[in-house]
Amino acid sequence: MKNRKRKQNNFIISKVYDCDFNQAINLPIGSKVTIMDLVGTPYKKRKILFDKHCYACVAGQGSS
Repeated sequence: MKNRKRKQNNFIISKVYDCDFNQAINLPIGSKVTIMDLVGTPYKKRKILFDKHCYACVAGQGSS
């Protein structure tokens, strides 16, 4: 799968993910949301995206 990227001020702006594992399987927080879309905006409550791979983290076997 291709990760859509756009260039802005010599930086590559990419999708935003809830965690590294979601990034690895291309499960972003929104279809077109980038970090630049979030900078300077108020926090909005949203659901965290998860799948079967997440249960390792919640069981204490994750990366942290």
